[in-house]
Amino acid sequence: MNGRSLYGVLESARRTRQPAVLADVKVRSPRDGNLIDLDRLDVYLDTLVDGGVAALSTPTDPVYFAGGMELAARIRARTGLPLLRKDFFCTPSQLDQSVAVGFDAIQLSVNTTPAGQLERLRDHAEQLGLEVLLGVHTRRHLETALALDPVAIAVNNRNIVALEMDPGTVRITETLMPEVPPDVFVLSESAFFTADDVARAAAAGAEAVLIGTALAKSDDPAALVRELRDGAWFCPR
Repeated sequence: MNGRSLYGVLESARRTRQPAVLADVKVRSPRDGNLIDLDRLDVYLDTLVDGGVAALSTPTDPVYFAGGMELAARIRARTGLPLLRKDFFCTPSQLDQSVAVGFDAIQLSVNTTPAGQLERLRDHAEQLGLEVLLGVHTRRHLETALALDPVAIAVNNRNIVALEMDPGTVRITETLMPEVPPDVFVLSESAFFTADDVARAAAAGAEAVLIGTALAKSDDPAALVRELRDGAWFCPR
């Protein structure tokens, strides 16, 4: 075991009542275009760590998000923080690959994982030692995820099927949180730009938030991490 745990980050946030800020390291997004200059990737990662991010994620889809395993390996080599892989998972071999590169956790989105494969892939990931978040965007997705007795879910405030082209709103998290059992950790993703956005997700009961575009576009990502985190308090469910 390497000692890195995303579940541990979420548990710590719940215990201290200080929501964790996770950074989504994505080179480009369909909505916002190019975000991170690869020549400055190491500097950007160091800045995020200096700002106090608790963990990192990266999308490895090469078509829409310009991700890939080489990029993921660079991120893994640069930081010892827990690393979450986001992708359109459909085969166990992708999970084997995740372990080989050094990911600690994966996100299986209910609405993009092939029908009948969600539980199988979740089980295979756990057998490999990967932590698993089940991604949801609607109440129906949440019902499907909760039927699998998850440790943690990720509420995406944008629609991944639409490649997150929609504006997104923290209201998605606020709407779904009353349906989430108290023992299930929640990571709220996307549509975070202000301290108030983070405060709303934390007040609804999310232990952590995942922020990508706002950090990538910021002139001072470290300061933004501190600003978004320090004004919010997790409210136990």
